[in-house]
Amino acid sequence: MGVEDERAAEDYDKAKSGTIYWTLSLYIEADKVAAAVGLKPGERVEPDRFRQVQRGHKPSLALANAVDPLMNDIADRETQGEVQEFLLAATAADYADMREARKAVRQYEDLTFIVPETIAWTTEGVEFQARPKGLGHPRTVKLRRFWLSHNNGALSYHLSFSHYYGDDQMPGGAGYEPATLYFLSLLQKLAAPKEYTLKEDMLTEANRRRPPYVDVFEEAELGIDPLDKIKIAHGIGCDEGERVQTFWPFVETVFGLDAKVLLDRLAPDPARASWAPRDVRAALLDNVPFIEVPGLAAPKSRFMFMLHDERFFKRLMPVDRDTNETVSRKLMVRPGCYAPYEARMGEMMDKAADSADAVVHLDEAYWTWVCGRPEYEDAVAAGVFARDNPDFKSDEDEGEDNPRFLPITLDKRQRLPADRLKDFVSAMRDGSCVQVIELNDPLAPKNGADRRQTPVKHHIPAFEASRTDCLEYLFLAGFNQNIIDFMNQDTSEILDSIDPIYPDSEDQSSDRFFVRYANHRAMITYVPKSRSLETGNDYIGACPYAFLIHVLALHNEFLARGHEQKTMTRIERIQALAADSPLPKTDSMYVLLDREPLRGSRFDKAETAINQARLATFDQYERFRHDNPFRYETERTVFKTLEELRGVSRKQDALTLAIDSLEDHAADLQRIHQQGIQEQSARRGELLNILLGMTGFFGAGQMFYWIGEKTAGKDAPEKEWPTALATPFGQLPASKAVGNFILAATEVAMILALAFFLFMLARILWTPALRLSAHLPDLLRTLHRRLPIWTRMFVRSLDVEPPRRRPRPRKASRQVGKS
Repeated sequence: MGVEDERAAEDYDKAKSGTIYWTLSLYIEADKVAAAVGLKPGERVEPDRFRQVQRGHKPSLALANAVDPLMNDIADRETQGEVQEFLLAATAADYADMREARKAVRQYEDLTFIVPETIAWTTEGVEFQARPKGLGHPRTVKLRRFWLSHNNGALSYHLSFSHYYGDDQMPGGAGYEPATLYFLSLLQKLAAPKEYTLKEDMLTEANRRRPPYVDVFEEAELGIDPLDKIKIAHGIGCDEGERVQTFWPFVETVFGLDAKVLLDRLAPDPARASWAPRDVRAALLDNVPFIEVPGLAAPKSRFMFMLHDERFFKRLMPVDRDTNETVSRKLMVRPGCYAPYEARMGEMMDKAADSADAVVHLDEAYWTWVCGRPEYEDAVAAGVFARDNPDFKSDEDEGEDNPRFLPITLDKRQRLPADRLKDFVSAMRDGSCVQVIELNDPLAPKNGADRRQTPVKHHIPAFEASRTDCLEYLFLAGFNQNIIDFMNQDTSEILDSIDPIYPDSEDQSSDRFFVRYANHRAMITYVPKSRSLETGNDYIGACPYAFLIHVLALHNEFLARGHEQKTMTRIERIQALAADSPLPKTDSMYVLLDREPLRGSRFDKAETAINQARLATFDQYERFRHDNPFRYETERTVFKTLEELRGVSRKQDALTLAIDSLEDHAADLQRIHQQGIQEQSARRGELLNILLGMTGFFGAGQMFYWIGEKTAGKDAPEKEWPTALATPFGQLPASKAVGNFILAATEVAMILALAFFLFMLARILWTPALRLSAHLPDLLRTLHRRLPIWTRMFVRSLDVEPPRRRPRPRKASRQVGKS
């Protein structure tokens, strides 16, 4: 049995050109996962636990056995001798046989996307409505779901959708018609609805809330067409029949079902059985502002697309038809080709500005023109274009025997317009087409078909009669940048948007295996065919190589964002300590104070906080960050570009610079503080010397008081005094007046000296008192925490046994028949 027959027998899903693969990935922080399984704050689910869950569930093991070898081929995933990320199947069932487990994990859900006939959006303040034929036809989409655990205990939940649009004969408007192109664009809008605004009442409601946002899971209409009007019919979680939901409530439903199954595997909890999907979402998913739509919040997520499409790939990686060598995209996208689209759109916008509803309607007439471009056929019939005559002799006069130009159709028997148009397309592609009549827009002869101008030579290798090339380049440029208004672009915007992140050089372009683009929310890959996609499609609905780039970039980005938020809280604390100002009263600050308390002086606290911030950079960020582990240039280049687009390295560099600056600032403050302490110490020394001198002054005062008493002599009341003063006044007579004067002067001097002494003593003690009051809250908190321990120690130190309860006396039992 051949490989193809074996795969068919095993119910594999064959990858086909004309299929879009879309993987939406929701990121769940490690703290959320830990809390959901009952761990304490600061703890995390270790990789060993995820490994046990994977190995104990055969569908998860089958998923890993199929996909891990491909991912291990292109990246060094080893950390400390082992892999720390684990694929986990979403199915709740388990199987005894691995063959059955492999078959189960390859199963997918059939969904039906129901799209409205008309879709609206707003670009640069102008409202547009598009109604391409066939947009409202239902689309069949396949869905696969699975989990990936990350090395820090976080989880990512992946929904992989696939839709085949490539058959022009399929019912429902499939193929490369405008309706299909809009449907593909709308898929991206479901996850990232830029070019929209909330309707007024929802924005007012958002402003009332704290935080001031409404989320994408709201049941009420948001005023965003893709989120409000695209419905999904499915049977997931239904006992019978189908359920119809808008996109994000559908995501909430399947996420809730799958998360409960996984959490029960990680840590069974009977209480979780009563959780509704909304409870699971609230426990695990963080809603963050979607900055492109003010007032809207969405879960942390990123997504990737892979378009398995030979036709689109050839557009983006063009080759010369003769040499098969790669040619520049600028040769395919020419300004003159897109000028008619700009002119027509400008006319429609001017018309809308004067209308009552001020809406630009891309209606049936517009799409008929876009898909047909009939002016080319008219121009060919009018002789606007001709062929360059390779045999023209420039040194001879132009005439019938020496024509400068030849008719577009050389075979005069070909009279049908289709034949002429086919020859015209051929001439445009090979560069032999010359425009010989003046044109304006739309293409038509100006002042008669006989007016000549300086001939213009045209060479457009991508040229097609109905300008399908222009329509598809417009779509591809818009899709790469998540722009649904793709018909409203100029040539420079198109060229910028189809310039890939890989290949980005001539050498790389020669490989022609894939072409990759990225915006800040998505990675987009186009392939003509892919063996790895053929394998991965059956299990994860994506190419494992592209998925690994996507999921590691996803992890790094949200790890960096989480680290940024925590570090900013640490920086706010350091700033408050440095400025000696109150700490911000935020939830994140209270969490930080609880997990990382500080002790000591203000400057000791600042130094400790800076050291904690530096340690957290490694302990919570660098040790879990993937430092471009890919082995090959292709994946390394794409991964590096994704990180640059999403600002991962830039954020960390900014945080490191901020901490360095604060450390320098804190060091300067510490130095200034130390100088102040030294100056205060010197001043205290001077004050102490003054106090000591005043102590001597008090002793001298006592001597003067004694002299005054001696001088007053025996006239002093109630005492016998000598009749003369001691030496050197021993020969002088006693004098009551002189003695009283000395006594009074001494008392005044002593009172003043005492007041000065008390002032200086208070001044010396004031600084320690202030310092003590600053530390008093910390001391009280420490006392509050330690009081129970001290109480127990005190009771033990008394060596007293606690009182014992007296046993209750038993009642005497009555014995029947005895006294």
